[in-house]
Amino acid sequence: MTGHDELIKELFSFSSELHQKTVQAHQAHSTFIGRGKILCLLAKHDYIYQNQLAKFAKIKPGSLTQILEKMETDHLIIRKRDQRDRRLIYVKLSHEGKKQLARNEQYHREFQEFMTAPLSEAEIEQFISTLKILRGRFNEYIKQKEMGKK
Repeated sequence: MTGHDELIKELFSFSSELHQKTVQAHQAHSTFIGRGKILCLLAKHDYIYQNQLAKFAKIKPGSLTQILEKMETDHLIIRKRDQRDRRLIYVKLSHEGKKQLARNEQYHREFQEFMTAPLSEAEIEQFISTLKILRGRFNEYIKQKEMGKK
């Protein structure tokens, strides 16, 4: 096996394992990934209309409604109808939602610190640079394939 083969094998293996185990860890220690994204978006606004939240989260309105219903049941958010336009529903973080967000942020900080602890700043910068190069090449490859080139 060449170095090129091993690099790609390790990259794909790590990527797959990272995704799989991150999902498992989020479910065990934090909140579901979709909910975490919603919590982060809501933290940036005192309140936001549900249709705006769907656009920001890049989630279909029907899917967002299902997520928000579960989050409301778990007391993570508060939803209310706009008094001037009853068709609009605004969403904001509840006290429990803010606590969950803080737990999520702490979990992510600990994970990042643990993962990067053995690396120097120079190694981190080099790795980021290498990943950017690989991402660019990947995007170029996909673009060529989409255009029918080999």
